[in-house]
Amino acid sequence: VWALPACWLFWSRGGERLFWWLTLRALQAHGPLAVKFAQWASTRPDILPPSVCAHFASLQDAVRPHPFRCTVETLQEAFGPNWSSMLQVESVPVGSGCMAQVYRGQIIDESGNPYRQVALKVRHPGAQRLVDQS
Repeated sequence: VWALPACWLFWSRGGERLFWWLTLRALQAHGPLAVKFAQWASTRPDILPPSVCAHFASLQDAVRPHPFRCTVETLQEAFGPNWSSMLQVESVPVGSGCMAQVYRGQIIDESGNPYRQVALKVRHPGAQRLVDQS
């Protein structure tokens, strides 16, 4: 809120870029429903100006990912402390959405060899709680 007057005063000198950066960050901070609403709004140039739709469209495929350590914690909760003996996961996500992010991985067989490539979808920490509260 404190940045809005500055964005307006300096709109042509980078204020617009700052405004949209702050707006998109705020939507992500408010959780999955706010992001989902912006994603929907980006597909509605019939009711919103095309420039607004274009800015919201960046949330279609550029939602801020959570740290890999959170993914490791989730895998430990789901599969136990020895999860890495069953599954190899790349540390950089392929994509990140409003509820979860996706990683490339491989299932490990009993002899310790990878035998199947998989896509692993891991929910963002706290995402379900935010949806439930909304």
